[in-house]
Amino acid sequence: MKRKAKGKTRTNRNRSEQRACVRKLQRRLKLPVNERPTDDELDELEGVLRYLATIEEGPTTTHARRLIASGIELPPPDEIAEDAIHDKLWEVIRGLASHRCYLLNTDHFGDLELYRRLWEETLNQSTYELDEEMGDCACHIDFVSSGSEEDTRDYLKYYATEQERWEWELEYPEDEIPDHVDPPHDRDRHLPGRDSFTRR
Repeated sequence: MKRKAKGKTRTNRNRSEQRACVRKLQRRLKLPVNERPTDDELDELEGVLRYLATIEEGPTTTHARRLIASGIELPPPDEIAEDAIHDKLWEVIRGLASHRCYLLNTDHFGDLELYRRLWEETLNQSTYELDEEMGDCACHIDFVSSGSEEDTRDYLKYYATEQERWEWELEYPEDEIPDHVDPPHDRDRHLPGRDSFTRR
């Protein structure tokens, strides 16, 4: 999970109610409650505290449960017709994004291959319930970041810049650096990101 700074977003409640909520979260997290944030800082502070409280409680659901609850069917990959897999994959991608979950580095997968990876692994992973009060908190799933040999090879082959490849070679001289190959698919630049689903 990654978090980026964000300015003031929404508030349907009045500031005194919001300040009371922030103080309650600070006490729950055993944080100092002396400081009095400005109105401009209040939304972001509440978002951070809500996120920390959620992380403290641990994962409570899975990506698949959240998608199914929002009406998205998840048939097994082998039961989807070839001409329907693209639309089903993008339905899942958009569904994940609507729950603040964004995919990264998928261009080395075909549509069926990516859907299979999601269906068999990613969607069954535990996750947190992120709500609208958490500012910019989001889940990012990077398909070349697990640290496995396969993911490392794919990262170096398809996604690493020349600078990153050079730095890798310096740090891990025993590793064989594959030649760069342009990814076979062009999906990543079209993937929804945080700004696509900003909630006001």
